[in-house]
Amino acid sequence: MKYTPTADRVLVELEPMPGYWNDESGLQGGLARTDAGDSLEQEQEQGLLVRPDSGDEMPLYGTIRARGPGRWAKKGLRRVPMDPAIVPGQRVIIPWATGTELTIGGIYHREVCEGDILAFAEDEAA
Repeated sequence: MKYTPTADRVLVELEPMPGYWNDESGLQGGLARTDAGDSLEQEQEQGLLVRPDSGDEMPLYGTIRARGPGRWAKKGLRRVPMDPAIVPGQRVIIPWATGTELTIGGIYHREVCEGDILAFAEDEAA
């Protein structure tokens, strides 16, 4: 299947990370409570404050597989090109809670905006 994102969207193929990948249910980081203590239901019954786990997630690593042509300028007369460093095959780091999660051919992907990319990851030469 050929998949082409629109505007300033980028398709990122996610890479497995130890402790954050579960083959049965897909991505799991931050979805389960990791602290030892009472369950969430018990804490809510007791009226305790519950700290959200949203700040505990690690960023995701992946490889760009496709990119869109770029966004339209505010007046809509021309396209604003994407950063030339965003090319298929480039490894990137993206936030956990961003974009749209997709499964294409049994492989997990995220479609994110160009501005959601935190950094470019490069392998260190040995």
